[in-house]
Amino acid sequence: MNVSTDQSAGGLADLEVPGWQIEHLPSVGSTNTEAMARVAAGAGPGLVLVTDDQTAGRARFTRSWRTPPGSAVAMSAVVAPPGIAADQWGWLPLLTGVAVDTALAELGVPTALKWPNDVLAAEQAPAPGKLCGILVSRAAGPGGADLAVIGIGINTAMTRDQLPVPTATSLALNGITATAADVAARVLAALATELTDWAAGAEPAQRYRARSATIGSRVRVTLDAEDSSTPAGVVGTAVDVDQTGSLVVETEAGRQSFAAGDVTHLRMAGTDSPDSP
Repeated sequence: MNVSTDQSAGGLADLEVPGWQIEHLPSVGSTNTEAMARVAAGAGPGLVLVTDDQTAGRARFTRSWRTPPGSAVAMSAVVAPPGIAADQWGWLPLLTGVAVDTALAELGVPTALKWPNDVLAAEQAPAPGKLCGILVSRAAGPGGADLAVIGIGINTAMTRDQLPVPTATSLALNGITATAADVAARVLAALATELTDWAAGAEPAQRYRARSATIGSRVRVTLDAEDSSTPAGVVGTAVDVDQTGSLVVETEAGRQSFAAGDVTHLRMAGTDSPDSP
């Protein structure tokens, strides 16, 4: 692993991590959009696009994600987990969260995972809140192969005035001054390990459960407005993730499983006051 000390772009221009073909983009609208275009043009697994200046980032449910230049690192990795059926790919955002959790723990930040795609600085951290968001998109690769583009955005040097919402935070606010390249290198190395172990038969649920801030919490699950298969605004206690990575919630009507949705952590059982977004 080669990490440059070039501070002008967080060292990203010289970033090298075994197993990945990394391309630094000085500025880009969205690394995920660009990676999807590269896949459509014939790019295969292993490609990583990385930047610290993303001007039109994408989040779940077509939301936007914008950060001031140099305040966050955004990367998108093209993957095709060998031997993993496409119907198990609901684990990808969860295992990516495990990888980010591992990487940030190495830097000294206590973190926890919020289902399905957020990494939080934990309550015991100096500045708790959302540190990282993850977005996974499926793509058709060369020859029609099933590929996934994993987008990861981490607030690195963001100041409190730059935070997009009050519930967000950054590595800098938690006393971490690592370069963007150091952060990206650790995340990509951990992601490669998670994907390799998963393909070799490691149980993903066990690794996720141990890091989850959602399991055991009272939650409200709000579904995408376009998805009418189950009711929106379901309140209950998150009790587990199932074999596909779906969230299992114990409600007054019984247990329900959610493959997608926005989760709000509620302060405690018996109240619907929000604790985190």
